[in-house]
Amino acid sequence: MGKFDALIFGSMADIGEIIAKDLTAHGRNVIRVDFPQNIFRDFSGYRRELFKAIDRYHPEMVIPVGDQLSLAKLKDELPQGIIAATDSEKNISILDSKVRTYRLAECLGIPQPRLFHAGNAP
Repeated sequence: MGKFDALIFGSMADIGEIIAKDLTAHGRNVIRVDFPQNIFRDFSGYRRELFKAIDRYHPEMVIPVGDQLSLAKLKDELPQGIIAATDSEKNISILDSKVRTYRLAECLGIPQPRLFHAGNAP
């Protein structure tokens, strides 16, 4: 297969399709590879299928759809020159949890919605 500008990896409703259409409309050569949303229990499968897609399509960038955390964990293992469109594992794990995100916002003095905890119900 030829070289692609971006590999959109994962599936989450039609989000991957929307990203692909937008990038294609801007002249980018894009390939989508879906991966079942069982990803959170199948990290080795995610890794295997991601690297298989990278070997086949030679993308310049990998854009994860549905699972930022797995790609963040694999970021340092990607072949040299491939950009992973994700942040560090540490930052993604904070943002992947509403509770941790609210705590971070509170520490930074950022207003946030009131939280309802089952333990403080009237």
